[in-house]
Amino acid sequence: MMNTINTKESHLSTGFYSVGTGPENILIIGSCRAIPYANYFHYLNRNNLWTINLINLVNFHFDKAENRVEPEDQIRPLETSKKVLDMIGKTDWFIHEFIGSFGMYSTNRTGAKHIYQFGMAPKIDIGIPNFDNGFILMQELVELDPEIGKLAREYHGIPPDLQNRVREIGEEKMEGFARSCALFSDFPEMETTFRSTWREIRYFWSGTHISNAFTVEIFRLMASRLPDLAPTPGFWNKIKGEDAYAQPRSPITKYDVENYGLKWPQPVEELKL
Repeated sequence: MMNTINTKESHLSTGFYSVGTGPENILIIGSCRAIPYANYFHYLNRNNLWTINLINLVNFHFDKAENRVEPEDQIRPLETSKKVLDMIGKTDWFIHEFIGSFGMYSTNRTGAKHIYQFGMAPKIDIGIPNFDNGFILMQELVELDPEIGKLAREYHGIPPDLQNRVREIGEEKMEGFARSCALFSDFPEMETTFRSTWREIRYFWSGTHISNAFTVEIFRLMASRLPDLAPTPGFWNKIKGEDAYAQPRSPITKYDVENYGLKWPQPVEELKL
């Protein structure tokens, strides 16, 4: 199973990771949240119909010694890499998150620099929703937001006005993501699905990591548009049993249940200050 760790060396040495040697070329590009889709295609590639290429942008934030670096400094030399340019030019299926600004690997056609300027002209181009900065759970906010953490520790809990403010911000973030499904992806139906079900279905384990409930639903929508995939019942059972980012997960507290009416199956935990 592909992950950020076992694909890193290839990213830093060649600019992408590749599996399979089939005649049709698939490129999947995004954050670590895009990796499950690469795995799904890999599982379906038993007859080696595809060469599956993955660009996980997270890997460009670090060098081989795990030092934080400026991603653009690592990506800029790839603009003249014959291997990278050949891979982009041969892409038949392009599946990607909306990447507003990330050098040549940006997918924003209106940006100053983007992948379409480097030979990307696929037969199939599919944008997938990009769930990011969805920090709405109280434990996350206490740990990550200095102001909220300070107020919570002084109050020995969450004061009512702070809880109301967190709820308003959280609702805005969830609504913003729902709208982004229609604005920045090719699955506008996910706007209504997410908006109407996120309180019952846990689509994300933390503010940046989605759950398999999310990726399986997106892949189901993708498969309905790509009849060549022909996923079997066994395939669906397999991917429903895989959840790459389930641990560590952000806990649910009583404040989250009160704020959003959550009906997620995980137990409610005490808030740690």
